[in-house]
Amino acid sequence: MEYYLKIKALGNFPKVSITAEQYNDIELSKIILDQAMALEENLDLILSNYYEFEKEALEISLSDAIYTKYEYEDFYINRLKLNQRLSNLLSSIRLYLDNITGHVQRIMTDGEISKCKIKKSLSKEYDLNFPYRFMEALRNYVQHNETPVHSVTLGSKHESKESRTLVYELYFATQKERISKDGKFKKSVLLEMPQEVDLKESTRSYIQSIGKIHQSVRTLIELKVVNAKSTFESMIKKYKVHYKEKAIGLFAYRYSKDLKEDTLILLEWSEVREKLIRKNSNLSNIANQYVTNRIKLK
Repeated sequence: MEYYLKIKALGNFPKVSITAEQYNDIELSKIILDQAMALEENLDLILSNYYEFEKEALEISLSDAIYTKYEYEDFYINRLKLNQRLSNLLSSIRLYLDNITGHVQRIMTDGEISKCKIKKSLSKEYDLNFPYRFMEALRNYVQHNETPVHSVTLGSKHESKESRTLVYELYFATQKERISKDGKFKKSVLLEMPQEVDLKESTRSYIQSIGKIHQSVRTLIELKVVNAKSTFESMIKKYKVHYKEKAIGLFAYRYSKDLKEDTLILLEWSEVREKLIRKNSNLSNIANQYVTNRIKLK
């Protein structure tokens, strides 16, 4: 069996020998980096949908402040938009939670150990936070039954008794009476649920919990990911001793008469992953913040 590095492209490129152990390390590093990227991509999908959810709510309030729209169809359209955004968000969270354990196990290769750690992180958020329990139950309910937004209220009020400034607000909620009728909503959560649950408030808290879970995952896999990236960097450096240009299309090969396997050595996707980490790291207090377009007080 022959093991070597070579650029897969037309032309005369050098072939640099490596050991079987080095090839196995490259193969494992590729798996680790791919799985780490998948974790960040799934979180980014959640936050993209969350951004659209919050933006939709703001746009509805802005429209209410500018236009006069009081027809039943107008209220229906607002409810439809909110249901669409929240359903998309819940679906992306389902994708994330269904796959998080598998991604981490393929990185850690420690069997049930990492699975138990992920389960512990999920259970902690579930046990500590009613919004997390509610949104988990709502997510399962929406998937098989009906849409989550039942009531939508638009209105305005003066900023204070002395102020002439009007503040436009949007409230939308899930109603206990409505989801309790068919007996399909999780009973333990239904028992602790108020008559209405504010979906803006509970969604923000849910996203904050997802952020905490994801941060625990990043901490768990960090050393494995750093070592995987280091393996790729060392192989690229090894190849550059023989080829001074940028090694685009560099592969590690395992080759014999009856077998030819290759593994791409590429760091660009790892750099994208690192940018996603930097971009999606501001979730620790998202439940306690909101956006306003209020004019600066003088």
